[in-house]
Amino acid sequence: MWNALSDACKYCAILNGREWTDQDIFQSVLWDPIWGNLWDLDAGRSLMHGGVGTCRCQLTVRVEMDVLQLEEYVGFDELADFIRRMV
Repeated sequence: MWNALSDACKYCAILNGREWTDQDIFQSVLWDPIWGNLWDLDAGRSLMHGGVGTCRCQLTVRVEMDVLQLEEYVGFDELADFIRRMV
């Protein structure tokens, strides 16, 4: 979720509270279909304002996963069974 300060520029203010879903946790950049590249996820900084470091906005990241799909990953079968018993 994008978190803009109360005195943010109009572009960052528009993004305030916006959430993106279905992103790949291994991607390098948070991308928006309207605004393009917004946040360098590797460097942990905004790409707004040309990515020159003048943006004071912050990003809240929450990872959600479907534990029932863990069995798709090799080596997680036992963990998935344990989690299924708990659910």
